[in-house]
Order: sequence, then structure tokens, then C-alpha cells
Amino acid sequence: MSTDKLKEIKDISASCAEVMGGGIASLSAGVLTGFAAYGGATMFAAASTGTAISTLSGVAATNATLAWFWARGRGSRCAVR
Repeated sequence: MSTDKLKEIKDISASCAEVMGGGIASLSAGVLTGFAAYGGATMFAAASTGTAISTLSGVAATNATLAWFWARGRGSRCAVR
């Protein structure tokens, strides 16, 4: 194998590592954004009955949070039902 081929392989592997690093960073940012949105809705939002979602638990809290997002046009209609 020539030194030019080895350099080319090294460059390709370096660019693959950069792409993977960027992908992992993007995935992490997306996950953290989702957690922050869900946590913020749980902490500050109110269910349709006026009860603070933070005081609910279990399925009631999950359904109230999903309904809160759906009412604002951010959630899936199927996820609430």
C-alpha cells in the first residue's frame, strides 16, 4: 500500500469521527430539549380541570401533560387518546 493511500484512509477515518461526534452532539441536544419541554410543562402547566400537573401522578400526569402539548399544537393527537 502506498503512503498516499494510507493518508487517504486516515483522512476518511478522521472525517467519519467528526461526523459521528456531530451526530452524538445533535442527538444529545434533542433529547435534552425534549426533557426540558416535558419537565417545564409538568412543573408549570395546569390540567383542564385547573389542577397543577405537578400535583398529579402516574397516568393522570402523563395524560394531562400530553393534552397540554396537544392543545398548543405541539403533540400528536394520537398520543393523547
